[in-house]
Amino acid sequence: MRRYLRPLGLAAMLLVVVPALAASDDPELNAKKRSDSSDNKKMLDDILHEIQGFKRDLDDLRASVIQVQKTAADVRDMLGRLDKLEQAVERFSNTQRQVSSYFNPSAQATTGTIRIVNHYNLPATVLVNGRPYPLAANEERRIAGVPIGNFTYEVQAEGFGVIQPPVTRALNANETFSITINPLAMVFLP
Repeated sequence: MRRYLRPLGLAAMLLVVVPALAASDDPELNAKKRSDSSDNKKMLDDILHEIQGFKRDLDDLRASVIQVQKTAADVRDMLGRLDKLEQAVERFSNTQRQVSSYFNPSAQATTGTIRIVNHYNLPATVLVNGRPYPLAANEERRIAGVPIGNFTYEVQAEGFGVIQPPVTRALNANETFSITINPLAMVFLP
């Protein structure tokens, strides 16, 4: 800012001094004025040219400030929009989704359920179609969504190994097939 004001101050001083010098009646001074007149005119032209340059710089600076203000307003607007989006996402994530469906009695079921019950006091494992389902003592478990048709199962009891070798059975639509593990019968030999 200082560099803009210094030439302006110099120009104002010249505007005061030059007319005062022109009003003088001294012939020697008037002769000197005439010789310096061309130098003064050149100096005034240079100052005027510099002032015009400062004016252009000042106009450019104003335009830059206006652009920065517009950019800041755009950034504030975008931040406001971002806040609104975050609030909408938060509201959406906090709501429960409702799913509607209909019952079509003519649609055929393609799965059934297998119920496994361990009445034994030791852990056991039932393999259904090769997939193991471990059961704790006296535990019951349901395997839903088993495809209808033939399936194979095998029962193993801890400490006894296989107590039911692989068996193939059929599972019908919407049927619950039960596999029960009962305590082993103790055989006493005489």
